[in-house]
This record gives sequence, C-alpha cells and structure tokens, in this order.
Amino acid sequence: MVELDEEFLEEEEIELIVKGGRPFYGAEIGIIMMDTVFPRTIGDLGNFQTFSVPVVYKVLNGITANELNKNPEGFARKFIEAAKELENEGVKAITTCCGLAIKYQKEVKEALNIPFFASIYNLVPLIHSMIASNKVIGIFHDIDRGTDDTTFNLAGWSQNDIPIARTFMEPGAQYARMIKEDLPEVDFKILEEEVRQMTKKFVIGNPKLGAILLACTNYGQFSRLIQDISHVPVFGMVQYVEFVASVVSIK
Repeated sequence: MVELDEEFLEEEEIELIVKGGRPFYGAEIGIIMMDTVFPRTIGDLGNFQTFSVPVVYKVLNGITANELNKNPEGFARKFIEAAKELENEGVKAITTCCGLAIKYQKEVKEALNIPFFASIYNLVPLIHSMIASNKVIGIFHDIDRGTDDTTFNLAGWSQNDIPIARTFMEPGAQYARMIKEDLPEVDFKILEEEVRQMTKKFVIGNPKLGAILLACTNYGQFSRLIQDISHVPVFGMVQYVEFVASVVSIK
C-alpha cells in the first residue's frame, strides 16, 4: 500500500484575483449611434433586446443620418473619439448604426486596437463570393441619397464588378419620413405595409435575386418579413454584429 504525503492531501489555497478599472463589464460590442428620437422596435440595431449578446451604445450628440450624408469636416474625429471611449470601456469590437459611416472605416480602425466594422457595405464582397455569379445582390436603402461607387469603393468593391440592384422608399413614405424628419411617433402597421409592398415590387422586378443587403439598418426590424417574401438570405447589421461577437468572444 502506497502512503501519500499529507501535503498532497491538504487542499491548496488559490488566490482569485479580479481586476477592475471600469464602471461596467461584459459588453462585447460597442455601437456608435446617431442622435435620433424615432422609434426603434426589437429587431432594430438601436434596441438592446434585439441582440443575444451584450452591447453598449455611444451617441454622437447632434449628429443625424442626414448630416452624416453631407460629410462635414470634423465628423471623423467625433467617430474616433466615440470609438476610443467604447474601447476604453472594454468592448471587443465596434460598429455604427448607419451604412454611410463606411467613409470613416479606415480612419477609425487605425486609431483602435480592436476591430471596427463601420458598415454593412463591408459584407458585399463576401456575399458575392457565396452566390452564383449571375445572381444579383439587392440593396435596400431608406431613400435615394445618391450613394454610388464613391461610397462602395471605400468598402473595397465596385458595382462594375459586383452585380447589384437597389431599391428605395418613396420620399413621402412614412418609413422615409421617420428617418429624414426624425419622427418621434409612427404607425408600425404602416411601416410594415410599406416594407412589404416595396419588397414585393423589388422581388418581381429582379428574378435573378440571390441575396438582400439592408443598407439602411432600420430595416432590421422587418428582416423576417423581407425574407418571407424574397426567399433569399437577408444580411443586416444585426446579423453582422452577432457574427462578429461570435468570433471576438467565442463561447
């Protein structure tokens, strides 16, 4: 019979050191938000309950999507400042609530030590590689803001190389007005019907549709409706956030 030294039988005391330094913990993705008041129901990027992962928001006070489209001088600095604050608060990756923020992708990512994915436009080359070459990627915008290759090139692609088809809400639609006029109250059933009709018309007009990209993040709350009508993969910022969260914090 082997006799064991009593030292082996004694339970070793292990120190459990936890480090602080921040006011809160556990947020995996930081989201830079425009300064808006229009409603954001579950499914929208701006609703905490949309996500299965913990997120934290940082609002750019005084900056709306309409102002972002004008690209005034100094906005890049504001994005960098907000991103750095989020990084210091402990998030593991950062995004924004507007596809037009792609114009700040390079400057912001170079200022950080964590991933920054500014816009859903980043996903277009990936989507293109996943579907047949004769299929088109449908892009859903809120309104026609004149977005063209000047914007797409910032995400590393061109509509000359990747076939896309685009659709917009009519300027007078409640959905378009909600964003452009920053309406604090809207009729959700009207929004839903506008998205339904726009999607149906788009699908009929694009028989070679292979996937849909929600350039306007606020379509996120209607992702399931859009897919039920189109029967193709629907890529939105919510799905993008969940994917990035899954690789920066593997469970």
